[in-house]
Amino acid sequence: MTSATADRFDVGSRPLPGAYWMRTGRRRSPYRPRPDAGAGRYRHCFSYEDSDPTIKAAALELIGRARRKIFLASFRFIDPDLREALKKAADRLGGGVYVVTAINDRDMRAEIEDPYEDYEDEAAAAGGVSMEEEKKRYADLVTSGIWVRGLEDFHAKFLVVDDEIALVSSANLEWRALASTDAWTVTGENGVVVDDAGQASLLGRFFTRLWFEQCTWDAAPGRAYQNLRRRPSPSPCTVPEPAVGNASGLIWTSPDEPVILRTIHHIIDHAQHDLLLASFALAGLMDDPDLLHEPLRAAMARGVGVRLLVRSRSFAAARAEAAALAELGVEVYGDDKTHAKCAIADSRKGALFSANFDANHGLYSGVETGTRLDGEEALHDAVHFFEHCIAHAPQALEIDPTHQRASAHMASRTLQPWDGPEEIPVRCRTDHWNLLANAPGAVLFSKRTAGDDHVTLHAAGGKWRLIPAAERLELIERPGNDGGLIDDWLAPRRPGSAEDPYENHHRGIFPAVLTRRDS
Repeated sequence: MTSATADRFDVGSRPLPGAYWMRTGRRRSPYRPRPDAGAGRYRHCFSYEDSDPTIKAAALELIGRARRKIFLASFRFIDPDLREALKKAADRLGGGVYVVTAINDRDMRAEIEDPYEDYEDEAAAAGGVSMEEEKKRYADLVTSGIWVRGLEDFHAKFLVVDDEIALVSSANLEWRALASTDAWTVTGENGVVVDDAGQASLLGRFFTRLWFEQCTWDAAPGRAYQNLRRRPSPSPCTVPEPAVGNASGLIWTSPDEPVILRTIHHIIDHAQHDLLLASFALAGLMDDPDLLHEPLRAAMARGVGVRLLVRSRSFAAARAEAAALAELGVEVYGDDKTHAKCAIADSRKGALFSANFDANHGLYSGVETGTRLDGEEALHDAVHFFEHCIAHAPQALEIDPTHQRASAHMASRTLQPWDGPEEIPVRCRTDHWNLLANAPGAVLFSKRTAGDDHVTLHAAGGKWRLIPAAERLELIERPGNDGGLIDDWLAPRRPGSAEDPYENHHRGIFPAVLTRRDS
């Protein structure tokens, strides 16, 4: 920390306490599958920027080949091409199309408001889909003969056709996860087409159990859309719980069946050299070290190298979770567009799934699905995909970067780099100067986008007015808290939330040198 009596305050060289995502200079580039990509009973598929949308293509292919029935499960479901394909299938099949999604009341609030949404994605921040628009889209489905049911705490994504073939992935069957357009960039996703009647039939039975025993909202086919409360009823079929071992096949999370978590632990425990992990969200891991920290600690003690690809979310809690893993020795790679999930050991044992590394949703509770792929060619294809994602990861986690580096390189949609002088001479009262020079934590700036050239410096809850042209610095508000303003600024706001007092300001991390002249 700079001395309280110093007449030169080099803010730029001062460490910025905490963990932050920094731009690496790398850019996502088109992904090309390996030339000998597997085409057996498990076929890898993906979504990625400037790449073939093979998850969407697989979904449309499966829907188009249906002869008897279609079971579709997706946390969100608003892709127009898939809706049209399902409507045509319902007409062709005379019904037989069933959808489970996350609606939980008549205005579909859970369907619209993803608990994982961080609004750092420009398409999400644009406002997405209103509840009235979504009602119309579901009305379009039910009036076309498609039966929709809602399940709370539901996050799985899969499609089963005729109990013969299935698609299981991390991708919600919605616009952001399936293909890029001029308005948005697709999220990174992956999964597999399961061309195995035994496994597809098992997933069909799993869907049937969800449909009868767990869905609590019902929108039956008819002339008008009505989403009504329903009382769960016994399933007409039994569903054997997948064993955790070295065999390939379906895995899931369902009440009292945390198979995905057991599978993740099994994969970590059997890693010998390399462990590759991927998740969109990290939550609750520090409070529940047995979920991931302790298994990883044991693996690294055996000499296993661990890499993690994760969404570079700017929320303080998400950054803290990523930092805790980095402090364990995990190599952490950030991508603000990734949504894919995996746990893969030594390119030999592994699984792809919809669940995040989250102690609150999806591993102990809720509904998720995935596929164990030990020994399958599709696992090698998945490794190839994730290696590409890591090699082109546009963000990296840094602990305690300098103010100068953070100002210039922080990956944030809400903060701007400092564009003022590198060194600013000022006249300032000694007590005002000392309060700033000795304030702990971040030194931030804000200034109006139009108007005067006044800059407000923020540190430890205090405010100082800086007028570079007049060479003046003065205290506005005395410091008085822990300086958590940077976390508030980094957290993107939900559209329609409370007004941002800095909406018409440039704001960011202050990196300049202040030199004090005699007052």
